Amino acid sequence: MSLIQSPLHGPERTGRVPAGLTARAMEVGRHVIAVALTVIGVLRALADGVAPAAAIVAGLAILGWHAAGSVIASSPAPDGSAPGRIGPRAARPVWWLLGLAMVWVAAVAVSPEFVWLAFLLWLLAGHLLPLWWGCRASDLVAGPLCRS
Repeated sequence: MSLIQSPLHGPERTGRVPAGLTARAMEVGRHVIAVALTVIGVLRALADGVAPAAAIVAGLAILGWHAAGSVIASSPAPDGSAPGRIGPRAARPVWWLLGLAMVWVAAVAVSPEFVWLAFLLWLLAGHLLPLWWGCRASDLVAGPLCRS
């Protein structure tokens, strides 16, 4: 057997977790972070004296838009390509991220306590955007954090 024809791994089990399980664990973790940071933001906004309706609506808007992103990511594309993709540029997740950023800005306008959701935006930008755009998005998200 030549080097080119040899297998990349030996016949023994390596004990590695399949990539699908790792991706699923990361997705669940992202949802847990979103819920936890949103609940903390709502509770702290209420403690600061923000109108309960405004704080709750802001929190529900964040969670609703975040949940919509999961639906978008798992829905088939119109052309039958990979789920959550429109063409080669993956436009739907990027537009969803921009929408989430706008919802976040509105929530921060209701109460500065929602600023901590920037961490979630930062994680999502690093995951969904190409490197250069992810770095620029990090700069934009970090701006309000540096001022708070």
